Amino acid sequence: RGVDVVELWEDIYDRVAVSKMKEHLLPFLDMHNMYMLAKKGLDERMQELLDNIREAGEKEVGRTTAFKEVVYPATEAIACGFSPVSSKFYNPSRACDLIAPTVERFNEVGFNSDGQRDVIRQSYIELLLRDGRHDMALQLLQERQKQRPNTPFIKQQISTLQSKKPKV
Repeated sequence: RGVDVVELWEDIYDRVAVSKMKEHLLPFLDMHNMYMLAKKGLDERMQELLDNIREAGEKEVGRTTAFKEVVYPATEAIACGFSPVSSKFYNPSRACDLIAPTVERFNEVGFNSDGQRDVIRQSYIELLLRDGRHDMALQLLQERQKQRPNTPFIKQQISTLQSKKPKV
């Protein structure tokens, strides 16, 4: 609270994201790196990371299909959905279309924790909201609420979306 974390993120970016651009041991880290690059609006670095992931996917014995069908499109979705409007990648609609078929497939690439998969589902909901697909986001939030009935944030999001719906 009240602490400027910009310098901390700059340091993390310099030490982690740049140094790990060609290291694809954990797809979850690739996606974190893309998020950091997207938030900074670094188009060239985002393209470099996507190219590296594509190349790694071609070399991953036994995981080639999963890299091509899950890791690459989800990482590109992050670039399209979380980059600034000025970025060449910015395209929330494309982001939603890319990530939708991957959401339930992350166990194929080692996302075995509920927390990791939940981050993907939350990202998908955020991308839907950014693209104006409020009905779909509301449906997913209502499903999440059944699983987590006492989560204030989910209740707040549902309430906000329901208040935006036109009265019939």
